[in-house]
Amino acid sequence: MDYQEISLERHGDVDVLTLQRPEARNALTHRTYAELRDAVLRCTARCLVVTGADPAFCSGDDVKQIMAGPSGPP
Repeated sequence: MDYQEISLERHGDVDVLTLQRPEARNALTHRTYAELRDAVLRCTARCLVVTGADPAFCSGDDVKQIMAGPSGPP
């Protein structure tokens, strides 16, 4: 899967998963959830670190997108 809203990097025995929507304070969308699930299932490292691109870790769900349903806003 090509990630658009996260990145996954390996550093030795540690995988670093970074939320990559800084313009939205890394708010979660349906795509983000799908990418997170895929990345976690692929993770084979001994440790998984989850972080967010600056300026915030994660502000929660992207309410407008989540409330619009899986297909997104019209």
